[in-house]
Amino acid sequence: MSPGLDVVFGAGVGALCALAAAAGARARRRRGAPEPSRIAALVQEIADRGDWTRRLDPGPVGETGELVAQINRLLAAVQEAVDELRMKQRALACSQQELAAINSELERSRDTLESQVRERTMELEEAKRSLAGQVDARTAELRQTNGELQAKMHELELLNRVMMGREDRILELKAELRALRAGVSRVGRPPGGPSGS
Repeated sequence: MSPGLDVVFGAGVGALCALAAAAGARARRRRGAPEPSRIAALVQEIADRGDWTRRLDPGPVGETGELVAQINRLLAAVQEAVDELRMKQRALACSQQELAAINSELERSRDTLESQVRERTMELEEAKRSLAGQVDARTAELRQTNGELQAKMHELELLNRVMMGREDRILELKAELRALRAGVSRVGRPPGGPSGS
């Protein structure tokens, strides 16, 4: 029993003993009635053992018998209170065990979750480093390809200028050739005669 209950029930036992002693003087006069000191000793024994189920024998009807009956009713009320308190203590102990189990499960879940978060974070950091390396490699590759394309475009522009210059020169030469042919055909024709083929 808890220390708080001992104090409460000790006070109750003291009150019962006082009642027994007060009624003792009258009870001594009657034959067969238990002595008040015997009643007080029995109540003290019940309290010391914590056996609230035990009851006193009321003996013959009279003041002492009525006192013993009242003590028995008080013991029954104490027994009921103790039983209720024990039931609540068991329920509390079960609740505490359940709470401890829940807390333990929560701790395990938290530890598992933290471990998973650490692992996933490490995986993501590794993936980030890998992707950064791939991006750097691809960027360098694209720069190189861009440089190569720029060089080819420069070559094509030069070739285009050369070709355009050549085309212009061909057109000029064709015009000169026509002019020369026109000049030759005038020279080789008789004046006023039909043109030769």
